[in-house]
Amino acid sequence: MKAKISNNKARQYVKDCKEFKANNLWSEWVHDEATDTKNARYIVYSYDRHWPLFIYEVRVDAWFENASKYGTTTSKHRTQSHPLIGSDEKLTITLLHVEDMIRVANNGAVGLIVGAGEMA
Repeated sequence: MKAKISNNKARQYVKDCKEFKANNLWSEWVHDEATDTKNARYIVYSYDRHWPLFIYEVRVDAWFENASKYGTTTSKHRTQSHPLIGSDEKLTITLLHVEDMIRVANNGAVGLIVGAGEMA
């Protein structure tokens, strides 16, 4: 069950990869039905599934961040939920355009390889 929280508490939930629902900012764990949690992805969204802000993929132990331009409220969501802001951890994050973020959200990082042939 997702915790109902205020947006200013989102960052800690994201750092801990816990599901939450805030004001137009939310997260979920997803995985392929035929696989176990090794293929799981933790995804943070602004508004809806068309705009993933951050994705953590277990299989590659990596964070991805949406680098596409967005509006004022979504920019605020990004600041409120960014897993590396205010962190002493030496983590890296891969910046991707929104189309590639959606591929990772739907298929994992392998979606970047499969989807590469779709771009013209």
